[in-house]
Order: sequence, then structure tokens, then C-alpha cells
Amino acid sequence: MSESMIEQTTERLFAGAVSRALLLAFEAGQPPTALWQLVADQGLPLALAAEAAGGIQSSWREAYPILRGLGYWQVPLPLAETMIAALLLSAAGVKVPDGAIALVESVPGDADGTLHPSGDAAHPALSGRVLRVPWASACRWALVSLVATRGHDGGADAASPAGGQIALIDLHDTATAHVTPRQNPAGEPVCTVELQNAPCLALAANPL
Repeated sequence: MSESMIEQTTERLFAGAVSRALLLAFEAGQPPTALWQLVADQGLPLALAAEAAGGIQSSWREAYPILRGLGYWQVPLPLAETMIAALLLSAAGVKVPDGAIALVESVPGDADGTLHPSGDAAHPALSGRVLRVPWASACRWALVSLVATRGHDGGADAASPAGGQIALIDLHDTATAHVTPRQNPAGEPVCTVELQNAPCLALAANPL
């Protein structure tokens, strides 16, 4: 899909569907489920994903109208996060699940929280807590970026890839994942995500 086609599709969709009533309903706690379905029907969550994964494989420049439109129309969806997650998953050869995907970055020693491996090689899992995760309460899935740890010599830990890993987690698995909804000053969800032996549905080297 060309940049002009993406721009026309984005403008037509957001201008027609994002109304003051929808934004007020969102602020009152009503999730814009129908709007997400419209966005998904147009393939926008997969705009950056590889064609082999069912995506459009647009460049960042071609996808720019989507990102601009999210801000211009104040679209209350985790679309940018899902686009990036789909890009990473498809580049890593992992099937992109249906639905919205939150992005979680786990950095060792980060004051906002760190996730750590809690399973074994056959059943990888993650445990820990991360604060201020955008849109986690609106997402079924989380793509966790596990930044490579550093050894005493400053190099990457031999147990993890130099560029770190990505892991896919099911946030609706209430036995292992808990999301505490919070809001930033703009009224957007920024949540606390707590995992307790949450299974990694996919685990791969970070492709980018």
C-alpha cells in the first residue's frame, strides 16, 4: 500500500469514526472496541509487519500518516504500539496474534521495574513488575523487550543474545499476569504490569 493510499485510508477512517462522543465515552471508561475493529479491518495494526506474516510491510515513511493521524484525531487506541510489536514479531519469524499488543521494556536495574526469567529452557516464563506501561489495560498481549544484561567486562551476558530478546505474554492469563490500570495527566492508560511465572508464548532474539 502506497503512502498516499495509507493517508487516504487513515483520514477517511479517523475523520469518520473518531467523534467527540467516542472520546467522551473513552474518558468515562468505555473501551472503543468498534473503532479497533475498524482499524483492524483496514490492516493498520500490520502496516509495518512483513508480508509473509500477513502484513503490508510499509516503510516508516509510508506509515507516517497513521502515526500522525493518531495524534491529530486523538485516537484512543494502542495502534502505534501494536504496529511496532507486529514489526518485531514478524521480523523474528513469530506469528503475530490478533488484537492489541502493549510494549514492555525490561532493563536490568531500571527503577520502573524489571522482569526476569522464572522458567526453564523448555518452558520459558517471566516474573516481576514494570510500572507505567502504556495501554496495557487495553491490550490482550504484551511484547516484552528483554535488554541484554552486561557482564563484569561490560560485554553482553553470554546467556542472552547481544541485542537482547523479545517475548510474547498473554495479559489475559489472570493466573500469571495482573494489570493495574492507571492514567497519565492526558487520561491515557499507563499501567502497572505484574507477572508471576507468565509463560512466554514466543521467545526470540530481538531482530532489530
